[in-house]
Amino acid sequence: MFKSNAFYFTCGELSTCNKLTAVQHSVNTGAPIHFNIPTFLKDYGLHKEPKQSWSTLCKSHALYLRQKYDTVRIFYSGGCDSRTVLESFILNDIHVDEVIVLKSGIEDADYEINQHAIPFLKHYKNKLQKTNVKIVKPTYGDYHDFYSNPYWFEDLADKTNNKTAFHFRLNHWLENTDLYKGNGKTVDIQGIDKPRIMYYKGQWFVYFLDVEIKYEDNKESDWCNFFYDDPQMCSKQAHMLKHAIEKYIPYADWNKVCLGEEKYEHFYNLNAGRLDGHGAFPSKMFTKFDGTALQATMSNVKINESRSEKVFCRNNKEKIAISNIINDDITSFNKWHRTMHELSLLGDGKWFNGGRPELGTVGVFGPFINLKNGLVSTVDELFPEGFDISP
Repeated sequence: MFKSNAFYFTCGELSTCNKLTAVQHSVNTGAPIHFNIPTFLKDYGLHKEPKQSWSTLCKSHALYLRQKYDTVRIFYSGGCDSRTVLESFILNDIHVDEVIVLKSGIEDADYEINQHAIPFLKHYKNKLQKTNVKIVKPTYGDYHDFYSNPYWFEDLADKTNNKTAFHFRLNHWLENTDLYKGNGKTVDIQGIDKPRIMYYKGQWFVYFLDVEIKYEDNKESDWCNFFYDDPQMCSKQAHMLKHAIEKYIPYADWNKVCLGEEKYEHFYNLNAGRLDGHGAFPSKMFTKFDGTALQATMSNVKINESRSEKVFCRNNKEKIAISNIINDDITSFNKWHRTMHELSLLGDGKWFNGGRPELGTVGVFGPFINLKNGLVSTVDELFPEGFDISP
């Protein structure tokens, strides 16, 4: 039913990659939602740390993709994840056919693109001479057209399997790979995201949370999550993090590294193989996770003098974008904001962080894999009294 690298949900008799469909089915039937990972990740044995270096594994995976596909297309945001993907190709002289950079079209909110992505591409312009670099920038007219569709959120969930947040910015919609035509057998590559590991009752586990992982199905092109589609890379990242945490982090904080603690953001990136000495990237931290739910979720963006509604933003880019759009295109904002209120009523909002779809869906745990013996457990088996982040 799904491709071998699919991450998908089951809810009763339903199997789907669409989180919103799974949530609607759960609300209607009462059935729990389960998150499933590709079989090859469980069968490989993630407890076995590869002997190859991280850079060797990145190069090997890039070569494999280049040899398998006629067209290699990388979505590049300017962040350290997608930069690591792109450098795995260009620093090893492996040709990339197309690089796609997605802007929001709201200039102040595109600081990561302007300050990191574009300068990076200029730095490597000699290595990218035969690469089509496409910078996609929607207009305010695109926003108006998109939000004029009353079912835009269903289209977004269906075409992109979006589950992280129903942002106002159109970046998530522009990740719909069907918007971009390939040439021959095409692969679309994204770098999402770093692994989560935790220490519990004397054992290290790597675990999977749906909101941290992206997958698109039913596409003309193939989808590749660069850091998960190769089980050796998935394993290596987890073990690199484990070694670094044990060596450098106080025991009481071992489980804070992968849970959105801002003070450990750089450490997390560096020891998951993302920075490699490149220095700091703009922080994405605006709110914090407890493992499944987003905390401290409201941003006080003022609409105008006569309106007192709260506007919820998941990150700083969204806050900047909304602050700008309220002044420039209040009509599109109103349509988006009204839909967010209506969607928040689904299942009394229990499937959204803070009851708000702008903040994304509540995470669903996949398997927990023991990094010592490879045993696979569910969250209920490992935590019968409820998920606990205490080491």
